Order: sequence, then C-alpha cells, then structure tokens
Amino acid sequence: MAWLTVLDTGYLKPTNEGTQLDSGDRANSGTAMSLRSTEFKPSVSANFDDSPVLESDSDAEVNVGTFENMKFTLLVRIDMGVAAQRSLIYPLVRLVQTKGYKVLYYASTSDDEELVSQLANSHTFTSGEQSAFSLGGAYAHLHVFFKSVAFSVVSKKRKTVVASLVGTVTKSEDSVV
Repeated sequence: MAWLTVLDTGYLKPTNEGTQLDSGDRANSGTAMSLRSTEFKPSVSANFDDSPVLESDSDAEVNVGTFENMKFTLLVRIDMGVAAQRSLIYPLVRLVQTKGYKVLYYASTSDDEELVSQLANSHTFTSGEQSAFSLGGAYAHLHVFFKSVAFSVVSKKRKTVVASLVGTVTKSEDSVV
C-alpha cells in the first residue's frame, strides 16, 4: 500500500494562469491530503475504426483516430477509528465538486518505483509551484480531474471504509508560477 497525495490547486488549468480560487472553493481548503491507496488502476485507450467491411472476406483496415486521456480508479482505505483519516471523507467528496485541477503525486523525489512517478514522465513541480502549494520537493505528479467518488463499508468490525475515486489525467503543461 502506498501513500499518495492529492492537492486541489485552485487553478482551472495546469499552467496556473489567472486567479487561484479561494480556499473555500478548494477541496480540503487547498491543503494536500495524504491518502492510503490500496489500488491505483490507470488505463489508456485509442479511438480507432476497425469495423468489418460488408460483403468482404478479408480483414478490415484499422484507421487510428485519436487517443483518449488516461483514466484511472484510485481506491483509498479509510480507518474510521482514526480521526485524521475520518476527516478526509468530506474533502474526498469536494475533489469531485470543485472546479480547479488537482495534482496526484507520491511525496518523494527519490523513489522512482511508484507507478504515478513513472506515468508523470519526469514532469515535476517547479520551484514556483513548490512555494505556491507549500510542497517539500520537486515531486513527479499528474494533473487530474475527479469525475466521481463512491464509498463502501468493507468492515464494520474494523470500521473500515473504502473510497473509490474515478478520474482523468489532463495534459501536462508548463506552469507560469
């Protein structure tokens, strides 16, 4: 299990141009959330036409069109007996409801074995972003938007809830901050 971090930047685009949204308009007031991830499942797909040709006995030509943005599901384990974890329930809902893009990262500059770090493809926080977002390093990260969150109680005895977050990775852009 990895501890992934999510931060609601309050900016509408990854360039960080314009005015940052107020803390009340950001999940967890714009403070980074450390999430106990039990599963991170990214997927990428292409849009292409591979329709069969009617009245033909040969293979159809495949015409590649576009590529879809990476989609992902992130499962987060929450121990309801621990106040700090329990307090993440509402901020996880707000990740879906707020307008700004979010960043998903593993809070380490030295561990390249994390999948998020590899998918970020060396895209790291600039020194301006580190200062603006109160970060401790130039972490590799993904720019994401969350589409939905669902909760399920997996153990009443152990008071464990799993949040399933579904999101999309948006393109990496250079920050002006």
